[in-house]
Amino acid sequence: MRSVPKRLHVHPPRGKGRLAVVIPAGDEARTIQAVLRSVARLRPHTAVVVVNGSTDGTARLARRAGARVLVYPRRLGNDVGRAVGALAADADMYLFVDADFAVPTPVLRRLVAAVEAGADVALNSLGWLAQARRPDIPTLDRYVLNLFLRQRALGLENLLTVPHVLSRRAVEAIGASTLANPLLATAVALDRHLRVAVPTKFNVLAINRRRPNHIRRKGQAMAPATQRIHGDAVEAVRYLLDQYGRRGGYALGGEGRQVFAAYRNPSWPERGDGPPQVSVVFSARQADGGLWARVRGLAAAGAEVVLVAQGSDLLGDGGNPPPQVRVVHVPAEAGSDVALAVGATYARGEAVVFCDAAVPATAEELWRFAHPVMNGEADGVVHDQRPFCGPLARMHPVHSAGWFANVTMGRREWFGSTWLVPPYAVRREALQALGPEVLQSPCLAQMRALDQGWRLRLGPHLPAVRPDEESSAFMLDRVLGHVLEGLWYWTERYGRRGGFTDEGRRRDVLPPVPGVYRIDRADGEPPRDVDLGWLCP
Repeated sequence: MRSVPKRLHVHPPRGKGRLAVVIPAGDEARTIQAVLRSVARLRPHTAVVVVNGSTDGTARLARRAGARVLVYPRRLGNDVGRAVGALAADADMYLFVDADFAVPTPVLRRLVAAVEAGADVALNSLGWLAQARRPDIPTLDRYVLNLFLRQRALGLENLLTVPHVLSRRAVEAIGASTLANPLLATAVALDRHLRVAVPTKFNVLAINRRRPNHIRRKGQAMAPATQRIHGDAVEAVRYLLDQYGRRGGYALGGEGRQVFAAYRNPSWPERGDGPPQVSVVFSARQADGGLWARVRGLAAAGAEVVLVAQGSDLLGDGGNPPPQVRVVHVPAEAGSDVALAVGATYARGEAVVFCDAAVPATAEELWRFAHPVMNGEADGVVHDQRPFCGPLARMHPVHSAGWFANVTMGRREWFGSTWLVPPYAVRREALQALGPEVLQSPCLAQMRALDQGWRLRLGPHLPAVRPDEESSAFMLDRVLGHVLEGLWYWTERYGRRGGFTDEGRRRDVLPPVPGVYRIDRADGEPPRDVDLGWLCP
C-alpha cells in the first residue's frame, strides 16, 4: 500500500457525532467527483476513498476533492474496500456509498438522521423487488437469509445494498473485516440484535452500472457476481449454523427422531409373492374414507402399501386392510418425516413413493411419481412446485427456502421443488445406499442424493397440493430447520461457502474476526466426508 496524504479538509464533529464516509473505487474517474460532492454536503469528518486496481486517475481526482485516499495497485475484490475504509476511519457513524454513481444528498441525510436518532443500522430499501413476478438469485438470497434469521418482516433489506449507515457500535459488534461480506455482516448484525431502521427507498438499481461479471456467459451456471453473492449468503448461513447448531436453532416441530432407531431393522415376515414393483408409504395420524379409498385403489393396481400410523389405530376406521397393505404403528411423537423414514425400512418395491396422508394426492397421481423410477429414467422424483414460485412476498417459506437450497445444490431451475413437499419417489436400491434414516430430514436427503450422483428429475405438479403454514406438515420451524440441516450437510461437505466462488477477494489485507470472518481461502476447498450418525443415534 502506498503512503496516504493528509486530508485536505476536516470538518468539526457534527452535533451528534463524527461522520465518516467510506467509498471503495476502481476506475471511477467519470463519477468520483460527483459522488464526493453529494457526500460533502453532509459535512463529514472524513471521506475515505479506497482506490484499488485503478488505472484512470481516480485517486488523483479524489485527493483533489479533499478525500483521504488509500491506494492498492491490485483489485481487492468486491466489498473488501468497505472493510478497509471502515478500519482506516475513526468515527461515530459510517456512511457507505459506491463510487460509480452519486446518490442524492437528501437520501443520504435521512440515513444519517436515522442513526443519529438511535438506530445502529440504517438501510436503503429495495423492498419492491419482493413483488417482482419471479426474483433473481441475489434477491432470493437477501430474502431467505432474513427468513433464516427470524426477520421475515424485514423482507429483503440488508447491507448488500448501498447506501447504508452504521453506528460505531454496529461496526464494533459486526467487526469491520466482516463488511467484506455484506450478507454475513447482515447476519451478525441481526443475530446480535442491533437496532435496524429502513428510512429510504432510493432505487439504486436504476443507476447502478452493469458490469461484465453480472452477465452469465455460455457454459456458466450463473454469472460470476451471482455466484459470489450466493456464496456470501451460504457463508452467512454457515455462521448461523455455527452459532445455533445444524438446524439453526429451529425446533423439529414435534418430530421425535429417537423413534426411528427402534424400527431401523424391522422383523416383518416376507410375503411369498415376491417384491412388488411399487411400494407407497403413507404417514397418517388419522384415517378417513379418502385415505382408505386411496389405499384400496393402490392395492388393487398391484402396489404394496405401507401405512405408518402415528399414535392411532387406523384399522378401526377402515376395516380389514387388503393383503398388500402393511400397517406399522409408531408413537404419536414420531412426526410425518420420521414416519416416512420408518416406512422406508419396510417397503419392498422397486420404486417407493412417499406421501403424507393429509396430502390430497389420488392413487392415480401417486402412480405417476413411480413411473420414471420403474422405467429406469430416474433414481428419484421430486414434486414439481414451480408454478407456486412467484413473488417472494406471496411465496410460502417451503418454496423460497427450498429454492435457496436448490440453487446451492446446482438445481436453480427447479425453483422451490424439493422433497419437503410430498409426494416424492425413489428407487429402492438407491435408497438403501443413501440410508432410509436420512429421509427424516428431506432437504438433507435430497442434497445427499444429488451429491451421490443420483439421477433426480421433476415429476408431476399437483395443483391441489399447496403448502399451508397452518398445517403441521409445513410449520415454519420444521421447514426452515430441515432446509438448514441440508445446508449444514452441504457446507460440511464443500466448505463454508458451499463451493461458490469468492471472486478473488483479497481477504489477506484484512485482520480476521474470530468466530465470524476468516481470511483463509474461502472457496475451492476439497470435499469432506460427513458423518450422519446423529440421524439414528
